[in-house]
Amino acid sequence: MDIELSIIVPVYNVEQYLEECLVSIYAVKNIKKEIILINDGSTDSSLEILRRYKEKYPDITVLIDKENRGLSSARNAGIKVAKGDYISFIDSYDWIDSKKYEEFFKEGQKYSLDIMISKPILYQNNKVIHNTSRKYYNPIEISLGKEFFIKSVEKNCYSMEVWDDIYKRELLIKNKIYFKEGLLHEDELFTPLVFKVAKRVKLLEIDFYYYRKRKGSITKTINIENKRHVMYIFYFLMKEQIFEEKSFQNYCLIFYRDCCLWTKELYLKDCFYLIFIRLGFLNKIRLLRTLLKSKKVKWSIESIFN
Repeated sequence: MDIELSIIVPVYNVEQYLEECLVSIYAVKNIKKEIILINDGSTDSSLEILRRYKEKYPDITVLIDKENRGLSSARNAGIKVAKGDYISFIDSYDWIDSKKYEEFFKEGQKYSLDIMISKPILYQNNKVIHNTSRKYYNPIEISLGKEFFIKSVEKNCYSMEVWDDIYKRELLIKNKIYFKEGLLHEDELFTPLVFKVAKRVKLLEIDFYYYRKRKGSITKTINIENKRHVMYIFYFLMKEQIFEEKSFQNYCLIFYRDCCLWTKELYLKDCFYLIFIRLGFLNKIRLLRTLLKSKKVKWSIESIFN
């Protein structure tokens, strides 16, 4: 059977939410799919639940049981065994509307997109929240990935999460795009890399993904280590010259507050920081570029993976 879609579900200690997630995924009917479940060293009953689904749906389920190495490692394990034309990442504490998911995928297939882009629906405090205030860049025509990304950043419509988009597998494999293992905020590095090489992307007005906002999640936890990882993304994109100067500056705007706080806490004297925060944006970027070239800052960032 030709597989149209590989659905990759990393799992780590989510017994409380896992059943709801899996029920919604296995309810998808009209797509030739494989569901790749990756147990990332769970210590609760998550693996038992996964085994039950593997036993119930053996023909469409791939179960990987591995030691705990984090979300990026689990997703990469899924990418390496995936056989579908497209890849979808679904976090195991979230869920999807299966009918809208089918509709979304079929629409993206029709356009032969490299990246099918959607908008998430927030679930918080036992309530579904449709975020109508959040802006999205939505041209009528199919766009180059780089163009779509740059315009999104320029219009302050940037969305970094991967779980509400679907990717052509060949695009990832051909360009050797994987998640950086050991990096917090892994989506914020993966997304610009994949958009840079995509030729056909489009926002489809079909919302299917329910994102559960949880206390203590990485994106909501602020600490020095978090900021250091954000700075690594900043450093990597600058070093690799991912986008031209103007778009890079706009992308920096998203991160510079975290970067400023981090550089203050680790490197800048309070009196110097008071001057720094009064600089205009472009001067902040120039100063951050200078800091990133210093041996001390480079060592601190690069030591994350040593």
